[in-house]
Amino acid sequence: MKILPQKVSRTELLWIAKFSSICALAAAVYGAIHDQISFTISPIYFDHYKFKQFWFIDFGLSPRIFVALIGALATCWFGFALGWFLARVTGTRDPESTTQLKNSILVVIGTTIGGGIVGATLGWTLADRLAGGLDVWQVSVGPEQYQRLVAVVFMHWGSYTGAAIGAISVALRLRLRKID
Repeated sequence: MKILPQKVSRTELLWIAKFSSICALAAAVYGAIHDQISFTISPIYFDHYKFKQFWFIDFGLSPRIFVALIGALATCWFGFALGWFLARVTGTRDPESTTQLKNSILVVIGTTIGGGIVGATLGWTLADRLAGGLDVWQVSVGPEQYQRLVAVVFMHWGSYTGAAIGAISVALRLRLRKID
């Protein structure tokens, strides 16, 4: 059984690229908004980690714009890759498949948001219990910012996990529908 169709026409390739680009844009918007929320909860997460990690896109603009750029850059690649893979799994661009793809993207966005909410809630709730294992964080940010930092770290981990769960589930669903 072949998972992906082997031959793709030029028209199909252009359609896949267009769909993938739309997914990349949607993911970038999501990432920019997600990181604005993260920055509101814990600016220290960005001061200590993300600003250093993404130094190459610091154009001297306001921190909020820098945060939005970080979020967009950190997520757009996933949206493009997901769109490309899902479009290839469906193997066709008929109206039914296009609707399934659009719904699949909404499912992935939903599981990503849900994962982020669960992660932030767990991080906020468990921060005190994790203090022994994360002493470096507590010392570097101070006890007053520690809970916020842990919540944001867990929010990011939860979002990644939610995105992965959503992507795998919709890919399996699309593939199983195609087999039937």
